[in-house]
Amino acid sequence: MEKWHEFKINYPNGFYLKNYKDYNYIVFQHPKSGSLCGFIQLKPIDEITLESSLINKLDCHGGITYKGNLNLLFNNSKDNYIGFDCSHVGDKNPFIDAMLPDWVVNEDEVWRDEAYVEENCQHLIDQLIELKKG
Repeated sequence: MEKWHEFKINYPNGFYLKNYKDYNYIVFQHPKSGSLCGFIQLKPIDEITLESSLINKLDCHGGITYKGNLNLLFNNSKDNYIGFDCSHVGDKNPFIDAMLPDWVVNEDEVWRDEAYVEENCQHLIDQLIELKKG
């Protein structure tokens, strides 16, 4: 069984929550593409520290592609998150690939797994902590 199908079976809600250095983060599988995304829950101080210009300087896979609440996962979520996706050139979108003819699918694309997304989330958290130090 392919890893992206295992993720769907292991996490029937499509995501899981972890904690690193007192920050919550989420690994989420996009239901249409099958690619993974990472989201870091911001603390109130981060929202003050993180101006728009600083968000673009945070280093993660493909850059920050999301800022806001996660009502798509948590109804009535008042918390804000920043996030990134693994759906860029060179990234495998397995659920989309499954609908395409074989000759269209690029076999060189890589599915970014949970370990990869967790590593990027933790790297982002380390950067947020450094920003607070000034």
